[in-house]
Amino acid sequence: MILAALLVTLAAPALAQTGDQNNPPLRSLQRGIGAVNSSGQVGSLIVFRGSPNPSISVDLKGTRGQPEAVTINRGKSCHDFAGPRAAVLGTLHAGRLRATSTIPRNELLSGNYNLIVHNNAADSRPVACGHLYIR
Repeated sequence: MILAALLVTLAAPALAQTGDQNNPPLRSLQRGIGAVNSSGQVGSLIVFRGSPNPSISVDLKGTRGQPEAVTINRGKSCHDFAGPRAAVLGTLHAGRLRATSTIPRNELLSGNYNLIVHNNAADSRPVACGHLYIR
């Protein structure tokens, strides 16, 4: 009986990870943020499952404590980060931001969006980019 309970407990996380691309089972997904325009700013973003829309946590190094705007733009990679803006997430303070996306999670992680950090306002020069995708 104890052995059966142990096997079920060990198998449960594996079972919880099953899913497909249209309904990913992940509770959160982490992606890197790379520097653009020689900014030297790098970090990570985490997309948390939310209902109906996900929350996003951004942690960026090299901001020197300056506030910076964060947007979500259309784009297939950070090489084409200049796509049209789809949403404004908010402003980094001391390199950190936690915000809720207006874009549903499945659409946000479709591979068609980038998270862009701007050196000041949302219309200013991009300094960092993270591509949003599942695989």
